[in-house]
Amino acid sequence: MVKSQWSMVKSQWSMVNSQGSRVNGQWSMVNSQWSRVNGQWSMVNGQESMVNGQESMVNGQESMVNGQESMVNGQWSMVNGQESMVKGQQSRVNGQWSMVKSQWSIVNSY
Repeated sequence: MVKSQWSMVKSQWSMVNSQGSRVNGQWSMVNSQWSRVNGQWSMVNGQESMVNGQESMVNGQESMVNGQESMVNGQWSMVNGQESMVKGQQSRVNGQWSMVKSQWSIVNSY
């Protein structure tokens, strides 16, 4: 996911025990200290990083290599650029993210 395009139907995100916002392609999160700039992900306390399309998360059991992503406790799955979340109503198709509802939550993601 190098410099992937992000889009949302609505711009309101919420996570359990954290707050996140996205402005002009840049992600910021208040409590868990991660940000996305120009396709590179970094997370300090959540142990998540993405560089050049490879993503890994230690405590959240998430890994992404070459567009395939899975998360055990967070109910994430991605195969060939299509991602869906079971309870979060989020989908990703061909490098573009869309959010169906204005809020989603992840439990046990980090």
